[in-house]
Amino acid sequence: MDTRSLRFIGCVAVGVFLFTGAGPADKTPKSTPQEKPELAVSAEGVGPLNAKTPFDAALIQEVLPGYVVTNDTSSTEGLQSPVIKVLDRQKEILVITPADRKTIFSIRVKSGDVANALGPELGSAYSEIYKRGAAPHCSAGKEEESGLVVCPAPSAPNVLYVFESTEPSDIPDGKLPPQKALRTWSLIEIVWKPARSKKSDQ
Repeated sequence: MDTRSLRFIGCVAVGVFLFTGAGPADKTPKSTPQEKPELAVSAEGVGPLNAKTPFDAALIQEVLPGYVVTNDTSSTEGLQSPVIKVLDRQKEILVITPADRKTIFSIRVKSGDVANALGPELGSAYSEIYKRGAAPHCSAGKEEESGLVVCPAPSAPNVLYVFESTEPSDIPDGKLPPQKALRTWSLIEIVWKPARSKKSDQ
C-alpha cells in the first residue's frame, strides 16, 4: 500500500471519529429539575406547607418548585398587611397570611386546582357538604368576607369553608341567612389554619 492510500485511510478514520463524537465521556454532573408538588388541603396543611413552615417567601419557594411565590400586600379596611401569594401559570391559587410575620396564620385556597383531601371541592353546595341537615357553628363573614358565611369543615375544625350566595342576597351585613337559604350557597374558598394546641386551649 503506497503512502497516498495510507494518508487517505487516516483522514477517513479521523473524520469518523469526529462525526461520531468519540472521545472522553462528558463527566459534568447534570442537575435534574425538582418535581412540582401536587397541592391538597388536609387538616395538617396544604401540600408541604404546615404549621412549621415559616412565613418566608424564599423558603416557601424552595418547597414549592414549579410555582411562583411572591411577597404582596392585602388591604383590609384601609390597612395594609403583608401576604405571600402562590401562582401557577399566572393563576393565583394560594394566599398566605402571617400570624406574627414569622409564622403562618392562614392559607386561603383560591383555585379548584388545589385538591381537598377532606372531600368537598370549590363550587360544592352547602347541602352537599352538610348532607344530614346538621347546623355547624357557622359565622357571618367580616371585613373582606362581608356578605359571606364561614363554616368549619365537618372532620377538621381548623379548616374553614367560605360560602357565597348563588343569587342576589338581601341578608343584613353580619347576619346569617336562614338555614333553608344557606343550603343553596356555594363553596368559593377553603381556609386552612394551624390546629390549636391543647396548651392554647387551656
